[in-house]
Amino acid sequence: MHPDVKDRSVQATFDIAGFSISPSSATVSMAKGKTVDISVSLKNYGGGTLTGLTFTTESSTGITACIIPLYQEGSGVCSPSIVDEGVSLASGQTLNITFRVTSSATASSTGYATLTVSVNSVSVGNAELLTRTLDANITIVENIPVISTSPSYIDTGMVKGNQKIESFTISNTGQETLKNARLEGPSTSWMTLTIDKNIGDISAGGSKAVSLLLKPDTTITQGVYDDRITIYSDNHIPYTYQIQVTVTSNAVGNVMFDVLNELMEDVSGATITFQHQTTTELIYSLKTGADGTVMQYDIPEGRYSYN
Repeated sequence: MHPDVKDRSVQATFDIAGFSISPSSATVSMAKGKTVDISVSLKNYGGGTLTGLTFTTESSTGITACIIPLYQEGSGVCSPSIVDEGVSLASGQTLNITFRVTSSATASSTGYATLTVSVNSVSVGNAELLTRTLDANITIVENIPVISTSPSYIDTGMVKGNQKIESFTISNTGQETLKNARLEGPSTSWMTLTIDKNIGDISAGGSKAVSLLLKPDTTITQGVYDDRITIYSDNHIPYTYQIQVTVTSNAVGNVMFDVLNELMEDVSGATITFQHQTTTELIYSLKTGADGTVMQYDIPEGRYSYN
């Protein structure tokens, strides 16, 4: 081009073809004889229109895989392979499909399933085949229930003479129904379950909320009280849920420290730590002022030790 010529002529044009699959990998945990659906998005992030989709699946022994093309309205048929020359994917457009994986009763402990999606991009000049894959690593787990609790234990505190409710959730994170679940405990007289102890079946993925009423009266000795709830089932080993409640007194008092050295002079900035001897969670740390004294107000009654 001559340097005085400002207008540049177009010598050639091209489109950038871009095609993605999301996710490109998956980790699947499933029981024998079960089905898992993986949601998959296909996106054209290039400049041209992509046409002609081909879906193919491959899987290990005991595993079958198929595709449900959700972009086809009303389509519920799951096929191991689909050739769809009629669909086009415009620039920026997304198509959604379901990749369905099913294990047989004879499936081994590990396996795989692969989804391959090809697009015949005829609108970008040289009919180039774009291919993307989704690899699913499959682990076959035992078809049993698994008890899980949230939170994993109760650790709380309260003043005697009051009452409060603490709750937790029993979940079945396994692949089988937890049958005839029932609760035993707690044994402490002022800890009471607010639900029927026979909670029944909990399906795989299901849960049950449990509430515990705590009501220590004023005659209770302050301290730390440990107890437990045991979850029994016809098809699960006993599961123990731990409870710890720190009960403090509703009576309070004050304490003053006056620190002197060997010359009977006030000691400022001295750190004093004192702790309840029975309710060890009650621990305080103070620092003396310029006159060597420090005061702590409204501490629960009881015997303390200090340093």
